[in-house]
Amino acid sequence: MISENELYNLYLSVSRSSRSKPFKLRTNFDGFDETESGVYIKKIATFLSKYPQIKPYAYFKAPFELYPDEEYFDLSYFCSQKAVKAYTTYMKRKLDQSPDNEEQIQFIKDSIHFIGMFCLKNKISINDYLTYKTGSIPYWVDHLKNYNISIYSLLEFSDLSNIIYTLPKDIKEMAIPEIVNNLHIYKSRYMSSVNAKNVVKEGIKIIKRYCETR
Repeated sequence: MISENELYNLYLSVSRSSRSKPFKLRTNFDGFDETESGVYIKKIATFLSKYPQIKPYAYFKAPFELYPDEEYFDLSYFCSQKAVKAYTTYMKRKLDQSPDNEEQIQFIKDSIHFIGMFCLKNKISINDYLTYKTGSIPYWVDHLKNYNISIYSLLEFSDLSNIIYTLPKDIKEMAIPEIVNNLHIYKSRYMSSVNAKNVVKEGIKIIKRYCETR
């Protein structure tokens, strides 16, 4: 979990670099928690700890990407529902990026690492990832819904389409409607990608080997 001091410096970095402005990371945090910025950071940190699926970098980055004409978003903004809505919109828009987009490639790599660590923690093989569940909903559905993983990281699982097809209708409509409705588009983009396919194929091989030896 990122510390409050690290969270503040992340905000500085994202907010300044998003508008091509120089910045200097804060090193002295004496008395910081008593300042207005410190109070807001504590609120943001509490919120992020309550919803660990939210990625701090993307949370700060979202409004700067969505609203390029806005020069600045102060810390109070990130304590509001507007920030949550911006994050959700931003993450949904990332689904429309090319799988070869630099950010998408990094997301794919992070996704494969996430899948590997999840399988290792739960002592299951990579091949069982799509069917693993302790309730009525497979874990990967929540992972997609919460933006823990990219849909492209799943496209080397040959049974993905059949598993999606057999999901209860209400789960498909409520949890991952964009994925269900646009799966053919993601597959087409993936198949025509230059780099993403290789990243996924090699990544899956690596985590399979890693999990098998643990």
